[in-house]
Amino acid sequence: RNTLQNLILKENWNEIQNECTKENIAIAGLKGIDLIQWLVPPSARPLTDIDAYVSSQDLPALSRILKRLNYSAFDESKWFANSHKHTYK
Repeated sequence: RNTLQNLILKENWNEIQNECTKENIAIAGLKGIDLIQWLVPPSARPLTDIDAYVSSQDLPALSRILKRLNYSAFDESKWFANSHKHTYK
């Protein structure tokens, strides 16, 4: 189950990266999604989300890409240190 979940997230990440590449958006995977790309096998640790970094100037374009890929913005309460983060489901 863990491996399958991670492979699904990895496939979603690859799709997001491909769309960003088409639109010249530099995006970087962070934490777990980056590690399963090059360091650890998909079964090594459970992933529950995809953490990524994109510049603030590219954020509107990334938001359009995510909506096009059927992700929806998710408003959640955050503590002050996470106020810059955006969540999509």
